[in-house]
Amino acid sequence: MKKLLVCIAIAAFSAASACLAADGLNAASAAAAAVPYRTLTPQEAKLQMDQQTNLVVVDVRTQEEYAAGHIPSAVLLPVEQIEAKADSVAKVLPDKNAEIFVYCRSGKRAGRAAAALTEQGYTNVYSIGGIMDWPYEVVK
Repeated sequence: MKKLLVCIAIAAFSAASACLAADGLNAASAAAAAVPYRTLTPQEAKLQMDQQTNLVVVDVRTQEEYAAGHIPSAVLLPVEQIEAKADSVAKVLPDKNAEIFVYCRSGKRAGRAAAALTEQGYTNVYSIGGIMDWPYEVVK
């Protein structure tokens, strides 16, 4: 009888472990799917910016931060406007299939903006992090 109880306990523990492992895999898959945009290092972004002319660089910081220094050719579109789905988003970014590089000061707002843009139907959105990590030219 004790052997039977031990076997049942082992079987129950094994089944529970398998279920938890499967849930962990599903959670990891869901987390990966929850990030609908891609990220690039500053070096990868700069290389693509130098090679392509049809991409849009978007600074999602405030007007004051933008005026203090921004990546050349970047357009200002604050993250709050993007998240609010303001009309200005479609005016600045009319092509939902264009390559869009977003950045902010440290990378956090860029991630929020990239996620909001993909939710609005933009298909080629990249977060390039923050200007704090940008080792290349900035303009004022």
